[in-house]
Amino acid sequence: MGMTKKEKEVFDAALLRAEILIALRWTIPSEPDIPIPQVGMTTGWLYNLVSRKVYEAWSHSKCHGDMPYTPRYEQYKNGAALYSTKVRALAAMRHAIEEQAALDLLSVDNRILRAN
Repeated sequence: MGMTKKEKEVFDAALLRAEILIALRWTIPSEPDIPIPQVGMTTGWLYNLVSRKVYEAWSHSKCHGDMPYTPRYEQYKNGAALYSTKVRALAAMRHAIEEQAALDLLSVDNRILRAN
């Protein structure tokens, strides 16, 4: 026998609450595992904290950019250390989001303390 509409709503709300509680955890920081090349070019992944996206990238010793590689168009100055996989870049972005969220919460906590 299935759940009533109300039972399903209660179940879905409890499941969402459990998923949120699991998501509120600290993960291990993940550093790029492909160093800036001394010569030649490397490819891998980077993330953008503002857009919350990961993307394929390339790097030379003095510049880097988004894939596809366009040798006549340097997108960013300086070489960049890259992540070898999309999963590693996503894990690094998740940790960066955790740190940003913690700083945001600390700021609100401090405002609450000053308001008293």
